[in-house]
Amino acid sequence: MLGTASVSIATLCRGGARRAPERPAVEWDGGRVSFAELDRRTDALARHLQRRISDPAARVGVFCENRLEWIEAYVAAHKAGIPVVPINHRYRSRELGHILAEAEIGLLIHDDTAAGDPAVRELLRRQEALPVGDEYERAALTPGELPEPRTGREDVVVYTSGTTALPKGVIYTRSTQVTSIFIPQITMGYDPSDRFLIFTPLAHRAAQPLLLCALILGATTYLLRRYTAEALAAAVVDHGITALTGVPTAVKDLLGLRRRSAIASMMTVRHVLMSGENMPAGLLRELMELCPNARLGTAYGSTEAGLVTFLDHEHQLTHPRSCGRVLQGVEMRLAANGATVATGEPGEVLVRAGEPGSYTVAAGYLSGAGTESFADAEGWFHTGDVAVIDADGFVRIVDRVKDMILSGGMNVASKEVEEVIASHPEVGEVAVIGEPDERFGERVVAWVVPRDGDSPPDEEAIVAHVVARAAAYKQPRVVHFTDSLPRSPAGKVLKRALREQQPSTSQGAR
Repeated sequence: MLGTASVSIATLCRGGARRAPERPAVEWDGGRVSFAELDRRTDALARHLQRRISDPAARVGVFCENRLEWIEAYVAAHKAGIPVVPINHRYRSRELGHILAEAEIGLLIHDDTAAGDPAVRELLRRQEALPVGDEYERAALTPGELPEPRTGREDVVVYTSGTTALPKGVIYTRSTQVTSIFIPQITMGYDPSDRFLIFTPLAHRAAQPLLLCALILGATTYLLRRYTAEALAAAVVDHGITALTGVPTAVKDLLGLRRRSAIASMMTVRHVLMSGENMPAGLLRELMELCPNARLGTAYGSTEAGLVTFLDHEHQLTHPRSCGRVLQGVEMRLAANGATVATGEPGEVLVRAGEPGSYTVAAGYLSGAGTESFADAEGWFHTGDVAVIDADGFVRIVDRVKDMILSGGMNVASKEVEEVIASHPEVGEVAVIGEPDERFGERVVAWVVPRDGDSPPDEEAIVAHVVARAAAYKQPRVVHFTDSLPRSPAGKVLKRALREQQPSTSQGAR
């Protein structure tokens, strides 16, 4: 079964070439490559990888910014049947050195993105590598027989963001990878006529299944190499994008441009898939006006658990801030202190989907001993997210376990306070954290970004806005105003950084 899954991955990678050989597979600013050409180049690269990597325990590393060679290396590794390790191009020597050693990288394909860092240059000098350039092109253009993929269970090792420690490698099997490709296709209804836009880092897990989904369908992918809101908007219009996928931060950026009349409606967009943050009804309505022909979808998942829930277009406004219902084949349990919570009560999200590595949930963490299980004795993965489920099965993420605030003996969900503050008309973005407090144990602290660069709203008005809509103990005791919130490469707010940094502008305390 696992060998069949391995062959299927390699076969699927050739799907687009069979369906539409001359259609552009990938486009970018200034260039394009057809499906037939991509197929030939990745076949040649796969043969090169097999010649260079003889150790069955070794893996292929990809350390590049968003570019064609990243896609080719990723596809070629699948065709070769050699596990691939995408490495965030923003990592420097500490993270890169850790991954090269732990993941046993037999060959690293890299560009010169980090060449300005002497410590990175030294790591690259000692590493068996295929640098992007003349040597890479020779490998991609050398003809030969069709490569036969090696069999094995492991497919991809995806490293988590490492916001609190060194990144951890999460092992995806062939079966998990196949599942991750088809779930977005089925839930969103993508077809070969779609034109995908990828603007998030390719090394981040969210982009990879969509890339493979487009390639097997024979659909064109436009690759945005460097993100700005203006570049994203221009790419959608100039390249007739129909499938837009990304974090809500990018959606908010587009809506900000629309409010300033900087962009028109995006009539070509047919699908918008979002994940990573709850979206209030007001923003959803604005998005529907920006993309009037699009069907919206919202997904929830994690690197370890894969996709867990999906909210379809019909329920976007009836269940705003929900991430939908649990996907078929996936089990979810909400627990607190080891016991399952009642309907409507908050609890930590626990997920399982058969044996880890057999469906959506990854096999485990990479360790020196091989695969380290992250499931408990009953097979549940503890996500660290806190959610509630209503009587109809709709899930709403309300916090992270570590971000729950205990103030005066009362539990305060930071996301709940964020949602209340975000409903203030002068607030663009907000993050809520807990800080030590002598009297209450912890106090609620809000960091607020004014909407569209407006002057900060009145601090007293922010507090009054919360008190009028939530219990008094949930009101922020301190309000900081800032121009932006610190974020990870995946777009998540780094609350650890907020706890460490000093206020950038005025603040109030209560």
